[in-house]
Amino acid sequence: MVSAGAGELPCLLAMDPGRAKCGLAVVRWDRKVLARQVVPSEEAQGRLEAWSREYGPRCLVLGDATSAREWRARLEAVKGLPPVVLVDEGHSSEE
Repeated sequence: MVSAGAGELPCLLAMDPGRAKCGLAVVRWDRKVLARQVVPSEEAQGRLEAWSREYGPRCLVLGDATSAREWRARLEAVKGLPPVVLVDEGHSSEE
């Protein structure tokens, strides 16, 4: 796993889970988006694992809406992924 080196800001993975598709992103602490993609739900775990290896995130932020409980249980069982943090998605598109 890659970690933030000298002068590099740490990052996190973010996931907006859905039944058919999921929004995924890698975001640095200064809010710079390093990667962003919408993928079919069946491809989301693989993409998160790849980004976790590539970017070395500190946590995986998971939106609490559609199918979040199922995704949380699934992702917490995957070795190599950072800790999962559930966040309230209410009004997030207004910010």
